[in-house]
Amino acid sequence: MDRHWVDLERVKEWIKSCDTTHGKCHCQIFNSGESFPTRDMYLISVSRNCLVKANGGERYVALSYVWGAVSRQFRTLKANLAFLRSKGSLSNTKIQAHLPGTIQRAMRFTSLLDLDFLWVDLLCIVQDDPVHTASQINYMAFIYSNSYLTLCAADGIDANSGLSGVPQCSQPRKMKQDILDFTDGQVTSRWVRWMHEASVYDQRGWTFQEKVLSRRMLSFTNHGLEWRCQKVVSQEQNLNARKPASTYLDLSIVRADTLWPCLKKWDNIVSSYLNRRLTYEEDILRALSGVLKALDGSMSEGFHFGLPQQFFDAALLWVPSEPLTRREDLRDGIAKPTLPSWSWAGWKGAIKSQINAFGLGHERSNLITDHKPRLRDIFPCVTWFKIEMDTLEKAKIPNDYAKYQSDGLEGTVTLPLGWSSYLDEGDGPYYYRYDRAPFLQTFWYPIPTVRSIHPASGCQWGPILNFNTLRGYLELGSALSQEEQNDNTYPLYSLNTEEGEWAGVLYAHRLLQNTSVQKDYCELVLMSGGFALEDDEEQISWIPEWNFARRPRSGGYYLFYHVLWIEWQGDIAYRKGLGRVVQKVWDDLSKDGVEIFLG
Repeated sequence: MDRHWVDLERVKEWIKSCDTTHGKCHCQIFNSGESFPTRDMYLISVSRNCLVKANGGERYVALSYVWGAVSRQFRTLKANLAFLRSKGSLSNTKIQAHLPGTIQRAMRFTSLLDLDFLWVDLLCIVQDDPVHTASQINYMAFIYSNSYLTLCAADGIDANSGLSGVPQCSQPRKMKQDILDFTDGQVTSRWVRWMHEASVYDQRGWTFQEKVLSRRMLSFTNHGLEWRCQKVVSQEQNLNARKPASTYLDLSIVRADTLWPCLKKWDNIVSSYLNRRLTYEEDILRALSGVLKALDGSMSEGFHFGLPQQFFDAALLWVPSEPLTRREDLRDGIAKPTLPSWSWAGWKGAIKSQINAFGLGHERSNLITDHKPRLRDIFPCVTWFKIEMDTLEKAKIPNDYAKYQSDGLEGTVTLPLGWSSYLDEGDGPYYYRYDRAPFLQTFWYPIPTVRSIHPASGCQWGPILNFNTLRGYLELGSALSQEEQNDNTYPLYSLNTEEGEWAGVLYAHRLLQNTSVQKDYCELVLMSGGFALEDDEEQISWIPEWNFARRPRSGGYYLFYHVLWIEWQGDIAYRKGLGRVVQKVWDDLSKDGVEIFLG
């Protein structure tokens, strides 16, 4: 490969091969009834050197890049919009002087591909128009998933330095190639030395959804070009293409992912996203809004502050992997938390979702694992309500994963649309399939699924959760040792009754002081119930106290409740941690009924 310039003909071959042989790469993510909103969408016409209004039929390229700290970047504003829509406006010398280099090279590369239209956020979003900005951010899922191709400037550290090696408009790229000495002379290896350090692009929060949502992406990296579509991954330095990772490990979202609720995929997406950085921490949900929109059709009633409402009990069970601090809004100059304490989005720090552990009790088999017994499951104990910000009216969160649970396990369920049942002579009595899930994906019981588009809701749901539950108090004990909690590095604390009986464990959001001198009691409220099969070594991966000597073992199952540790600020409670309490201990504990408004 050419160490200085990209191989344009190779790129055209990748595109042509995908166009002619990869039907999967051209399937729309969204249902046909969801029209692509082009009414307020602008595109750059590289042949006319100006902005044009999109009409919905254009084949356009989208650019994904890092803004960085480049000062005086030219951008579209309300004051210059009319001028930028005039032919030749983007070739104006004053504009060219302040137009970021990555955007200029993207325009040139789009032209070299014999394409005319390019979407770039800095120019295609009116930056000082809050209405236009909000609508375009809301449509990010459409913009990137409907692009003919996404150019990814993974080699850039800011808006000036990406897309190197484009002929006639950039500096040559600088890549190291091995020179091999042979008796008859030197040979240059076609392999480029791999740059192992993570790129700035792969560390930024806003670029995550752009990469995940793109059906076809051409990445400019420090080790050459990489082509990724839904069928193959090809690298400029390698003549052989390979298949993408499995459906769970590959983070890209395709049409199949929007047809049924794949929690493994969702868990991997959130875990990967939380490793990224944001300039403004309060953008944590805005920068993921496109992904939420794309997956909205697969989850009953979509998401509430980043949690799938259909599996709300399981989604609330996230735990810290390091000390957490509240995520705060700093834009007004006054630091204040604006996101809820009950959502992972409300906290900064490493977080581990447990939706894979406790949200998949309905799964019998999947694309990786053959059918298995029900190792773990949870069941609802409370009814959750969200509150509309303007009217203060309450609406029930459709936490209906267990809607068909008991009847499905007994084989007496009335099948929802799209579901079929099968007799299981081995583990019995029945198992189920959903017609929009992969054939190898089977279930112990049906789960509610979405067969039509969600109607748009004009409601503005606030961050307060409301629910009635039971409240009890347990003594905070000492931290379990590394060995006692399966070598987890973040402390897990014991919970004890007043009589000293071990009651369960607590994941605290912050490190706690030594409690051996003074007894501290935790105010705990009931969330959900659950069980784990005793005779299974896999449990220790999800339940750190599994091998703890004081944990009761009887009856073949570990029975427990999940509880929230809360604190109060006025009449509003806030989450401080998550606990798991032995079922019998909680049942015997003195408790009172309480209505909670959780902020």
